Amino acid sequence: MMMLIKRETAVVLTLSVIFLLLASWKLGLNEIPSSGWMASETAQVIVDLRSQMDVHEVIFMVQTDELHLEISSGAPGSWEKSIEASIEGYNQWRRVSVDSLTRFLRINFQRSEGEILEIIITGEDGRIRDPMVRGEDNCSDSFEALTDEQNLVQFPLTYLSESIFDEVYYVRAAVDYLSRRDPYEDTHPPLGKLIIASGISLFGNNPFGWRITGVLFSSAMIPVIYLLGKEISGLWLGGLFSALLFGFDFMRFTMGRMATIDTFLVFFSIASLLFFYRYLKKVLKEGWGASLWPLFAAIILSSLSFATKWTAALGLTAQFFTLGLIRFGFIRHEDGKKHAGEINRNVFLILLGLFATFLLVYSLTYMPYISLGHSWKDVFERQLYMLSYHSGLEVGHDFSSPWWSWPLLSRPVWLYISRIGNAWASTIVAMGNPAVWWIGLVVMIDETFRMVKERFYSQVFLVVMFVLQWLPFVLISRSLFLYHYYPNVPILCLVISGRMVSAWNKKKKRINIILYFLIVASVFALYYPVITGIPIYNSLRSVLRILKGWSF
Repeated sequence: MMMLIKRETAVVLTLSVIFLLLASWKLGLNEIPSSGWMASETAQVIVDLRSQMDVHEVIFMVQTDELHLEISSGAPGSWEKSIEASIEGYNQWRRVSVDSLTRFLRINFQRSEGEILEIIITGEDGRIRDPMVRGEDNCSDSFEALTDEQNLVQFPLTYLSESIFDEVYYVRAAVDYLSRRDPYEDTHPPLGKLIIASGISLFGNNPFGWRITGVLFSSAMIPVIYLLGKEISGLWLGGLFSALLFGFDFMRFTMGRMATIDTFLVFFSIASLLFFYRYLKKVLKEGWGASLWPLFAAIILSSLSFATKWTAALGLTAQFFTLGLIRFGFIRHEDGKKHAGEINRNVFLILLGLFATFLLVYSLTYMPYISLGHSWKDVFERQLYMLSYHSGLEVGHDFSSPWWSWPLLSRPVWLYISRIGNAWASTIVAMGNPAVWWIGLVVMIDETFRMVKERFYSQVFLVVMFVLQWLPFVLISRSLFLYHYYPNVPILCLVISGRMVSAWNKKKKRINIILYFLIVASVFALYYPVITGIPIYNSLRSVLRILKGWSF
């Protein structure tokens, strides 16, 4: 028995380390330009390229707010061609096309209050080295920050040196917490941003520091889903199959490499399910007098998930709905009998204790916000604001998608693109592994029909979690995205794993299972460039877009 435990531990740790290393590779630079220059409404900057150059673009790393500018080519006293542009972002490169043969450029800022961390000038042959900057009065002191960190710029520019997609909100809020300012992003509870802030405090305000906590949490999902898969199937193979399927899923991998909050939401959700399932088994075996500690552990983890993103309420609702099915005799144990007996007489006190625990943990995540000088009244008002914001958010988005389309993978979320010459690109898309999602949907549909007939507790647990974490989105009118389906991906992996465990002892089916895993891993390897941002040929990108709605 001890040898088996040691073997399992070694296997799980090996898998976790492999996926950790895969996710950490080319995660982001650990140093980027940081000394900034604040643009004023009437500032003018002269860029001297030292000799006449064929200028293609002026690229700005924008730190905050919006910049309105005009770029002219020519020479001091005889400026000619002008291009107007408005740019904004947070730790992002913003390009302005110039296409002019010139030695000098004049950048005239109008109605601007943004901060610029660095300026890069590119020509037909790539980056133009060592540009000089000065003001109209030939004074260069105040503008040195625009070109003082050219050595930190890795060219060509990719996700390695800038924020992508919603990182612009969450990273900025995390930095605000570390700087003891009110968080820029306040449409979600604080925990996810505080976790991101912990990575920044340890590794610095750079892309690696922003993203490392997501990588750690996404890798930690592997042992958690292993334990849950083993708990459900009763066999270590159930844990192994679940861990492999989830490990090779695109959504877990891509979201884990971003400084956004969904990874933390799903990690706490899976951990909560692990303890809830243990409690569920105890109740069916021992009755309502079973030890409550697994249930309280599940509530604490659900509260942490809820303190990351409110959509965690769907999973918590599914847990209590499952307990209700036990109470009214819908669920059967493996022996085919209904269990649980009379409900605990202290049920009211237990529910009160669970609610108090949930509320306490959730409230504690607001302590850093309180420390900024806010009151508990302000915290309550934040809850009302979040409710109002999400109930009224109807702004469209090019990559939003209806809830019913998510299992079909018809509209992935294109997160990032940086074109590298004419033949290459660095692109990142959030989507699922088709070999997991499509097969998982078929198995889940079949599992639902079997559940209605057999009503075994493991079936009910998985189907109820899947349905109640997905179907309530039909009631939401705001823009929705494929990653809202992310909490259901581990459920799909568990359902597929359960079927494979039951078929493993049959030689022919065992061969099919091995072939299936080879397909899952091969699809992961094939799409690896577009789920990570590793440069890829444009022609290969086109081949990978097998559905009309796939853009990356």
